[in-house]
Amino acid sequence: MKLIAISLSNNCIKKPRCKFCYLKDKKENYDFWKLENSIRGAIEKHKPDTICFEYNGINLDILLDPWWNYTQSIKKKINLTMTTMPQVITDTFCGCIKSHGIEAISLSYDSEKIKDQIEWVDKAQIIKKYEIKLACNFLIEKIPMNIPAGILKFSDQLNLLTLKPPGKIKDKSLEILKMEIEQYKSILSVAVDNCLGIQLGLTKECGAGTDFIHINPDGTTDDCCFKEKCFFYKDNKSKEKNENKTYNKIAEANNMPEPMKTRYIAYMRLRWGNPEDEELKCQVGYAQEWADRFLEGIEYECSDIEGQRILKEIDLEFL
Repeated sequence: MKLIAISLSNNCIKKPRCKFCYLKDKKENYDFWKLENSIRGAIEKHKPDTICFEYNGINLDILLDPWWNYTQSIKKKINLTMTTMPQVITDTFCGCIKSHGIEAISLSYDSEKIKDQIEWVDKAQIIKKYEIKLACNFLIEKIPMNIPAGILKFSDQLNLLTLKPPGKIKDKSLEILKMEIEQYKSILSVAVDNCLGIQLGLTKECGAGTDFIHINPDGTTDDCCFKEKCFFYKDNKSKEKNENKTYNKIAEANNMPEPMKTRYIAYMRLRWGNPEDEELKCQVGYAQEWADRFLEGIEYECSDIEGQRILKEIDLEFL
C-alpha cells in the first residue's frame, strides 16, 4: 500500500469550513487509544510506504506527543509526512514537526481561502528554512489551472487534486490539462491523485482500499472519504463485486478489520449453509449488501429472529 492518511481532529481553525471538507459533518470525537490501535493494526496489515498526518490547526502538541516513541520506531521503514494549511505555519510549528520525524509537508493551496499566492509563499519559505521537503496540494477548480509562479518556485513537488467527489472532466478540458501538466513537469515533480489519474490514463482504478486508506480521529477506517457520491469509486467497487466469489474475498475487498471479518464470514455461512450458494450470493450482490451492514454496525437490526440467534452464538465465541 502506498499511503495511510490519518486525520488528527475533526475540528478546524477555518471558519466557515471549506465546502469540499469531508470532516466538517463528522461528530465523532478524537480518541487516542482507538486511533493508536487502528494505526498499529493498519501498518501491520498494509505495510504502507507513507503515513500522512492531516492537521487542521487544533492542539498539535497534544495530538502529536503520544506518537513520539512510536513514530521514532517506524520512521526508518515508513515515510512520515503531513498535510496542512498555510494558516498554521510558524517557526514553532515547523520545529515541532521536525522534532517528530516528519520529513515533508504538503501545503494546501485553494482559491476558496487564499486570494493570492503571497501568504502561501511566505509560509513556504518558513518551511524551507527548516529543511523540510515541501509539496503544494493544488486543488483544480478550473482548467487551465494557471498555477502561480511562486508555488512553482518554492515547491519540491506539485500534487494535483480534483474537487471531491470527482466528476468526469470533458474531453477538451482534459487535453488542455494534459498539456499543462507536461509543461509543469519540466519545472518540478508532479503527482496526481488517483481520481485524476484515471481520467489521464495514468491508473486503471481508483485505488481506494488498495493504494490508500483513511483513518478518522475516532479510530474508524474508510477506504475513501467521498465514496457515497463518487462515480469512480462506485464503478471500481462494481467491478470488484463481479470478481469476488467468496465471502472472504468480499470481506477483504471492503477492508474489514478483525474480528468483524471473522464474524461476517461465520454469519454468512451459518445463516445460508449451502456452500454452493456462496458464489451466487457474492455475484448477485447479496454478500456485499450484508458486508455493508456489518461495516455500518447494523447487522443485528437487519436480521430476522433466526439471524439474530446466529449472531448471538457467534458473538459468544468471538467477542
